[in-house]
Amino acid sequence: MTLNSQTIGMVTIDVEPDSVWHNTQSNSLSNIESLKRFHKLCVKFEIRPTYLVTYSVVSDKTSCNILESFLAAGNCEIGVHPHYWETPPVSIDDQGQDAWVGSHYSDEILEEKLVNLIEITKSRLVTPVSHRSGRWGMESRQVSLLSKNGIEIDTSVTPGIDWSVTGAYDYTNFLTTPYYLDSSDFILPGNSPVLEIPCSIKPGAKLFGLEKKRYASSVLRRLNFNSQWLRPSPDKSPNDLLEISKFCIENFSFLNLMTHSSEFRSGCSPFWLNEDSIDQLFLQLQETFTYWNNSGVKSMTLKEFKQQYNNI
Repeated sequence: MTLNSQTIGMVTIDVEPDSVWHNTQSNSLSNIESLKRFHKLCVKFEIRPTYLVTYSVVSDKTSCNILESFLAAGNCEIGVHPHYWETPPVSIDDQGQDAWVGSHYSDEILEEKLVNLIEITKSRLVTPVSHRSGRWGMESRQVSLLSKNGIEIDTSVTPGIDWSVTGAYDYTNFLTTPYYLDSSDFILPGNSPVLEIPCSIKPGAKLFGLEKKRYASSVLRRLNFNSQWLRPSPDKSPNDLLEISKFCIENFSFLNLMTHSSEFRSGCSPFWLNEDSIDQLFLQLQETFTYWNNSGVKSMTLKEFKQQYNNI
């Protein structure tokens, strides 16, 4: 799929509290300040990021001021990223260390939580039209809930990645390119108004399902035959992201790079533990954005991508 024969590059950032990998109930938001450095890099390379915010972030005045300053410049988009366990109404069950995904909730509670996040985002920042499920926990029944409440784009699908151990989906066999979701089975293209824009992942080797086993998976990873996510990581070099970008440009004609706001501040994620490693992260991003520019990739937000997708 191409838009006017040009590859489109998207950058989608989950904007969330510090260290939620280790502490689901974290309400520390020190990492949001570090978004300034990231956004400055995006502006330098004319990258137009989409920031997907959690309830705790959009409830915080300082965080909203930072995001509002980005919006004022007109070079980004704000969407939503429901961490359902922290989004009202919060029950006793939500207050433990389990990071529940949407499938754990009744239809009524799920919708109430989603609406509360959308409404506070609308009142404090902007009316959101883009969405990524917390902990990748998208499911078929959420398609109708999203469209009913004004969400036009989802970016929860990670083709080739199995999240079933967390209660989310096994996305192994999902489509790798954008498609309109089917509200009865969201693995299939359908007639809902919600466009799925999957994360960009270079497929790994298939071994009749054995690639999911721990030993086989570790061997494939060492041989670089596992699924390669367009996502910065301490395990990657800048060149790795360039190779994944090249593959996606040649095979998908779109790019959707993701990461988390908490990864931009040392010690706020399991991945980048000190300032030297943060510099490594920004080097990966800088080299990737340079490659995109040199390859003629045009950057868009999720909303902008959908607008052009509809005009093909």
